[in-house]
Amino acid sequence: MTGYYTITYAIDGAGHVEHVLLGIRDRALDGTPVLAVILEDMRQLEAQLFETEGYGEWAPLAQSTLERKAEQGYPPKILQATEWLMDSLTGSAAAGGHVEHILEDELIYGTTVPYAVFHQMGTRFMPARPPVDVREADVRRWTKLIQAYVFGVDAGEMAAAGGGLTIAPFGLVTNSPFGAAL
Repeated sequence: MTGYYTITYAIDGAGHVEHVLLGIRDRALDGTPVLAVILEDMRQLEAQLFETEGYGEWAPLAQSTLERKAEQGYPPKILQATEWLMDSLTGSAAAGGHVEHILEDELIYGTTVPYAVFHQMGTRFMPARPPVDVREADVRRWTKLIQAYVFGVDAGEMAAAGGGLTIAPFGLVTNSPFGAAL
């Protein structure tokens, strides 16, 4: 009796790999959860920047400026006479002049306060005192967050990368490293 034999190959985990790849694709196409984490970090960095007067790097105010601010009842802190600029960069979208948009692949953050650009760049009459100061370490941290989010890195790997964001193969599952629930 002649028979036919069938050989069947099964690849263990193929379904899991497919799900992981689909998760990577979905997270790469919609980065809004991780961009919301980065937005909150930006707000906190701006608050630190104003509190420390440019991490102690902003040029001091001229004596005449300090005297004028005192006469007008303004605080002596740099860039905080009316707090409009500071509020626009540290506040919510409700703060006057605040600009914030999270798209699937883009985060837009800033201010429309008209004099911000003069402080950012300086003028021939005034030294630069940048109210927005994104440092290389910030960009590296945000890049790691985006990579962890897109590739579904687990908590241990993310902690080794310097953050506390926990990600499962199918999406963000816990709080951000900055304390904001997602």
